[in-house]
Amino acid sequence: IVSAVVLLLLIVAVIFFYRSGMRASTDAPPAVGQPVGEMKTPAPIDAQPIDPAAGVRVYRDETETTDAPVTFTPPPETPQPRPAAPAPVAPTGQGLTPARPAPAPTTPA
Repeated sequence: IVSAVVLLLLIVAVIFFYRSGMRASTDAPPAVGQPVGEMKTPAPIDAQPIDPAAGVRVYRDETETTDAPVTFTPPPETPQPRPAAPAPVAPTGQGLTPARPAPAPTTPA
C-alpha cells in the first residue's frame, strides 16, 4: 500500500511539473543566439541563375534528349573449382607412446 501511495505521488509530481513547465503552452520558444542584422552589401547578380527552371527536365519526351546509354557493372566473378584433395600421407616416426595408467590410490592402514 505504501509503494502504491509513493507511486501515485510520483505520478502527480511529474504531471504537475509537466503542466507548469518552464513556459506556458501558448508562449513561443525562446530565441537562441543573436538576431541577424541587415546585409551590408547587396547580393551579386550571378549568385542565382536568371531562369531557375533552365535545364530541369520533368518528362522524358521533352525536346532535349541527351540520355547516355546505360552501362551496368560487370557481373561477379565465377567461382573457381575446388582444389583436388591432397594425397593421403603415411605417418612418419614413432608417434605417441600409450599413456601410463594412473597409480592406484594407497589407503593408510
